Amino acid sequence: MENYKDFNYCKKLVSEFKQSCLDGDLKKLETFDFCLFYRNKDNKYGLVNRPKYPEFIWKYDPDDSELAKAIYVLIWGNDNNGEYKLPDCSFENIGTGLKYRGDTLNTFNTLFDKNIWWTNETNEEIEVKDKEFADLVNGFKKIYLTIGNFSILPNKIPKGKKDSLNCYRGKVFRDYYDLFLDEFRKCFPESKGKTKKEYLQTLYDENKFYFDEINTFEKFVNRNFLRGYFKDGDTRKLNVIFEKKLAYWGSTSVDSYKEFAKLYIETVTPIIKNRSKEMIKILEKTLQD
Repeated sequence: MENYKDFNYCKKLVSEFKQSCLDGDLKKLETFDFCLFYRNKDNKYGLVNRPKYPEFIWKYDPDDSELAKAIYVLIWGNDNNGEYKLPDCSFENIGTGLKYRGDTLNTFNTLFDKNIWWTNETNEEIEVKDKEFADLVNGFKKIYLTIGNFSILPNKIPKGKKDSLNCYRGKVFRDYYDLFLDEFRKCFPESKGKTKKEYLQTLYDENKFYFDEINTFEKFVNRNFLRGYFKDGDTRKLNVIFEKKLAYWGSTSVDSYKEFAKLYIETVTPIIKNRSKEMIKILEKTLQD
């Protein structure tokens, strides 16, 4: 029996998934919704070696599923993928409490909550009754849990602290990845200015195993397929996508909320799709080797 942690296991798992779930066409991975593993209570590609799925879907992390972790290893743990290889990236090092943790870049609940609701300052809930807008949101809901919206981050936590880089990013920057990148670039040695987020710098320093090798902001962007967040792909020119960082509870009117949400979806969707294409291209080559 193969050791489930090794590279060959990951290659075998992704190959079997390609045949059984994608009709042998890896390009279909671009639109595959990893939330299906939760709906089907899948114990091969979803949760493995765990007693059961959580009761509520928002407690399930598709970016930490068995298939997602296997894909990370084939992309970032493959010695033959020199320009994308990450230090110590192996199956046994990916997961909660380990060196790496799966991460979802552009999330759904930050902006839309668990349903399509808007909450005003008096905490009165108003359903957004706009079919065109609802269709747009539901369309995004179908792609935000696809592989192009997943990545991995170094996951070591300073002694006595609770938040990893993944958790801190979500709490402080509300999962707006452009805002995170704008501040995180200041943690790298070549930065002319220092970050005002002291704990962000502490997390950078704590994860020396990663940042001693990924030691420039450009390397970080390139390894993680993040050029879509920059003007013309130039890492010196961050495209600050959202001048205002609204969430469903933070808008002043339904119209301003919908305008912002529409901008958010129209902006991040091509980023997700382009990342998918880049990742699938590498996967195809890896499976053929």
